[in-house]
Amino acid sequence: MLFAPDGKLIASIDGHVIRFFDPATGEVVRHFPGHESGTRWGVFSPDSRILATAGQDKTDPEDKTGLLREVSTGKKIRALEGKGPIAFSSDGRTMATAGVDGKTIQL
Repeated sequence: MLFAPDGKLIASIDGHVIRFFDPATGEVVRHFPGHESGTRWGVFSPDSRILATAGQDKTDPEDKTGLLREVSTGKKIRALEGKGPIAFSSDGRTMATAGVDGKTIQL
């Protein structure tokens, strides 16, 4: 579960589906498909407008990919090279992704 920084949404990453809930009502307000072979990580941008996710989109379980999407529409903004856990800087201008080896990061 991921709380949007603005408090208006909660995202639930359930493998192949990403659902967004209204925290006041508990109702699902939208959903997007996740990664082909499962979504493993997700994070909202500080302004709550972008959701970055990482997962497996190829048959090779070590080949992880990332996506940036508009929260309001689900539109894919950008695909990222194979990565693991992800985080935004506090100003939202930089995103870090961890390598699957656990020893590298990419900004």
